[in-house]
Amino acid sequence: MQLLKTMVAVFKTNVLHEDEAHLLRQVIGSQAGITRCDFDLEDCDKILRIECRESIADKVIGLLARNGFMCEEL
Repeated sequence: MQLLKTMVAVFKTNVLHEDEAHLLRQVIGSQAGITRCDFDLEDCDKILRIECRESIADKVIGLLARNGFMCEEL
């Protein structure tokens, strides 16, 4: 049995409201290779954490940009 390795990508965003985060979780979560996605809107950097099977930083940054948000990998 082979285990799939999971990595965690962490991003700084400008997402301020839970309704925005909810919409973005749906958009991000629909991408192949992403197993989990959550926001910490109480953090000063409005952190986005994503569990994934491969490097997806460019894809996530692009997805947020197309939806009107800033996203920077930490």
